[in-house]
Formats: sequence, C-alpha cells, structure tokens
Amino acid sequence: ACVASRNVEVANDLLFFEYIEGDAAGYASGGWVSGADVGGSVSFGSQQQFMVRSSKASSFDKPVWNGVFAGTEGAPSAQCGSSGDTSEPSISVEESVPLNAEKPFVKYEDGGKFSLVIPSVEKDAVGVPVDNNATVVGFESVYVASSSDSAKTINEKLDSGLHVVLSPGIYHLEDSIAITKPDMVLLGLGFATLISPSNGKPCITIGDVDGVRVAGVLLEAGAWSTKGAMLQVGETGTYAGSESNPTVLSDVFARVGGPSTGVGPVETMFLIQNGYTVIDNTWLWRADHYNNPDGGDDLPVKNYDNAAKNGVVVSADNVYAYGLAAEHTTEDNVIWNGDAGTVFFYQAEINYDTTEDVWDHSCLVVGQGVKSFYGTGLGCYSYFRDHAAVAEKGIDTGGNPAFIDKAVSVWLNGMDGSSIKNVIDGDGLNVDETSHVAYSC
Repeated sequence: ACVASRNVEVANDLLFFEYIEGDAAGYASGGWVSGADVGGSVSFGSQQQFMVRSSKASSFDKPVWNGVFAGTEGAPSAQCGSSGDTSEPSISVEESVPLNAEKPFVKYEDGGKFSLVIPSVEKDAVGVPVDNNATVVGFESVYVASSSDSAKTINEKLDSGLHVVLSPGIYHLEDSIAITKPDMVLLGLGFATLISPSNGKPCITIGDVDGVRVAGVLLEAGAWSTKGAMLQVGETGTYAGSESNPTVLSDVFARVGGPSTGVGPVETMFLIQNGYTVIDNTWLWRADHYNNPDGGDDLPVKNYDNAAKNGVVVSADNVYAYGLAAEHTTEDNVIWNGDAGTVFFYQAEINYDTTEDVWDHSCLVVGQGVKSFYGTGLGCYSYFRDHAAVAEKGIDTGGNPAFIDKAVSVWLNGMDGSSIKNVIDGDGLNVDETSHVAYSC
C-alpha cells in the first residue's frame, strides 16, 4: 500500500510498513512524508520508493529502489543505485526545499472557535517546519461547503472573498470550481472528492492570479469526456506568476477509473500554465483495475478503457514538484515544456494494457525547447501485462541528459520480451525479464 503522512511527531522509532509475522515487512509500494519529527530512527521496510521532505530523525534507512530526502536532518548519504548481487537503491539528498508553503489546516481552540491557518511561503527551508508567520483567518471569512452545494454556490462564495473548506463527501459538479481571486484557499477535509462536470470542463480552474492554495482534494473523472484538464492552473498560458507568492497544490490527487470502468476519456489530469506553481505531493492515477460489480477480486482495465493521455502537462516556467506520481496514462505520463523546472522524486508506471509492439512514449518528456530543468530521484516502471511491448526510453530529455541527476528503470513484471530499452534517452541501460533494475546517475 502507498503511504502519505504530514506533520507527525514520534518519540521513538517510526516504521513505514506493517510487520506481518512470517512475511516481515509485507507489501509496501511507496510513499511520501513531510514535517516528521522523529526521536528515533525511520525504517521503510519493503517500500519500493519514498520521498521525505522537511523532516528529521536520528537516522533513516533506505527504500528498495529510490529514495529522495529534501531539507531533511539525519538523511542518509547520497548514492547512485546498483543492481545485481550488491543491490543498492538510488538515494538523492537535497539540502533544502527551494520554494514552498505548507498545507493550510483548520485549527480548533477552546471555546468552540475555528480558524483557518495559511502557512507562509518559505525559500530554502531545512528541517521540520516551524511557522511563526502564518496567516490565521477566522471562520467568519470561511465558507464550509457540503456535498449538496453546487459549483455555482461555491464560486459565489469564492468571488465574495471567502475561503472555502470542503467538508468530506462526493461533490457532483455541474461546472468548474473557478478561483479567480489571488490568495484564496480551497481546502478539502477527508479527501473531499470532486467528480468532473458533465460539460467537459475541469473540476477546478485557477485564473492568472498569485498565492492560491488548493489542498486535500481528490479529483475523479466522470462517465463523460473531460476535454482539457481535471485541474487547470492558469487561464491565458502566459502568466509568469510570483516567486514571493506562488500557487501551491498540496495533497491534490486525481483518478480516472477505479471505482468503476467506462469513465472519461480525459485529456490530462493537471495542466500547469502559471509560473511559480508548486506541486507538493500528488498521485495521478489512470486505473489499471476496477471494482468488480459482482463482488470478488478487482477486474483488470483493458484496451485503453478509462483513457487519460497524460498525468501532468507543464507549459510554464519555474514550476516545482516535490513527490510527483503519474501512472498508467495512455501516452506520455508527464510532459514538461517550461524552463527552470524542478522535480524532487517522481514515480511512474507505464500502462499495463497496451497492445502495441512499441510503446512510443515516455514516463517523462522534457520538451525540445527547454533550456534548464533539474530532476532527481526519477523512476519509470513497466508491467506490460497484455503484450510484449518495448518502450524505447523511460525518460526523454530531448538530448539533454544532464538535466537529470538520478533516475531508475524497473521491469516490475510482464510478458517475456517486454522491456524499457533506455533509462534516459539512448543510454543503453535496458531492463527486461532477466535484468529488472537499471540506474542512471
């Protein structure tokens, strides 16, 4: 199972796995944590990959294939991964977090008073966040929405200057939630779920404005086409944004399929068109399985059902992603066309259900015109379940492999003859049924 945790204080040791007698660490497929203050050590067990941001512990051990530690005290030493008899994971260590703001939260005080706390923007942050400059907003300036509210009602509240807290529930939107004013907060509790509107528009749009915070929501495709993105940041595609007041997306997830099949298609899950946008922990999932309506085991998704072309398309400069995951898209998982992009930790799986001999796409494509980009701790995994397909390259940098600090390809499973031929561009680092893991550093 995947793990995501924020702002935890542990007096002794912290285990990111469940001990199962006879199976040790059980099955754990990756995760993300920030703001962890741990008095003892941290163990990942069988976690395949993990992102640790803005935390501290006396020591951390290593995940199986890929670990990234950013602004974290007690992090292990950086290293390139190695496969074979001396298998070691890739470990990326970044001394600080270049630009971010922590996730907004609701505070309750004695006497029944609620407040919305909006953490401040920080540059080059190190260690567990201690924010003495957060903005505290009384609930007279907050609208608490329920799942019976329409997008029209929510938009009227946002337009009037009220922040919006979405109470837990499933919101069947008739139109986009549109954030058109700067410095607004849209905070979901209990991962409030937003079903994409049947008019084909995004679940959420953010205009050409600064300082917006969207957090704690799950975007879900409906049984109809979403013509653009499920989340669109930027209206014109030309807004440069503000380094001192970025837009921050915290714990915003999306899925296309899963509870059922026959949803979508979706063009892309996230479209980022405003500069100085921060993605802080996201998992963008085109379902590889769905609930069996007759009960029993889940059923596999086949033949590009629940189609979603891309997880993220970035067309703006100065976009940051900490803890990015995009899985099973029908084309490139992530396309990055902006300059000065930064990615700390990326996990991607190629879709399982292609029937093509050559999957002519990549887990990450950095556009030909991009002049600068930095990525570390990037992973591309394959499980060509339905056909012995070959992917030419896990990561396509447009001929600029120096953009990438550390990357890994993993052959999880699949038909004999399936493979990823190169980790980055044409480096020749192949993975297949006989050689499962390859690292590029």
